[in-house]
Amino acid sequence: MQAELVINLIVVLFSFYILRQKSVNRKYRTDVKLGENNYSLITIPACTIFFLENSLYYLIIFCTLFLVGALDKRKTKRIHFSEKMKSGIKRLILFWPLLLLISFVSNHLFNEFCEQDLVSKVRELGISYELINIVVLAVIISPVLEEIFFRRLMYRSLKKKFGVLLAVIITSFLFAVVHLNLYAFPVLFILSIILIIIYEKDNTIFSPMLLHSIFNFVMIISILFLR
Repeated sequence: MQAELVINLIVVLFSFYILRQKSVNRKYRTDVKLGENNYSLITIPACTIFFLENSLYYLIIFCTLFLVGALDKRKTKRIHFSEKMKSGIKRLILFWPLLLLISFVSNHLFNEFCEQDLVSKVRELGISYELINIVVLAVIISPVLEEIFFRRLMYRSLKKKFGVLLAVIITSFLFAVVHLNLYAFPVLFILSIILIIIYEKDNTIFSPMLLHSIFNFVMIISILFLR
């Protein structure tokens, strides 16, 4: 517990340092280009996929079908992974105080509710082969599929139909809901908003994917070694 507090304090102080280095006049874009097709009527009911027994397989099929069509219409951009990784870590540190505050409030408001089953499972497993499978799922597979579904597909189509603000609220609400845990709902809702901001700023789905992946990895490390 003491180690967790010390690490969080260090990260918060570092985030303030990064924030101080940023220009206050920096402008952010909200001009993500939209395709001609509108998927909003599909994506919202498609959230039921997450409640099915084999939801991961159905989500892979859903995202694959979408990407097959989307890749035919877009030119692929070269991605500098090392630069994106540094940027992702820096951004997570920058937003960490906000996530920490939301988590603190959530813990006090919903302390009678149980944590996510996956979180409890990770804590119980320790270092094992099954844990490796969970890490791969949480750090690689889930961020990719969820970002394609919620940011690339749902948010973009809702933005085209309802505008930025309502699209952010609906997407973030559904993103938090499908994780089926009121205890984690506030943090997931804010995380979704942050991921949308990153997506809008960089105009590439790879950025929120990477930030989402780093966030999940940090959470797993925290569960295993800091609690």
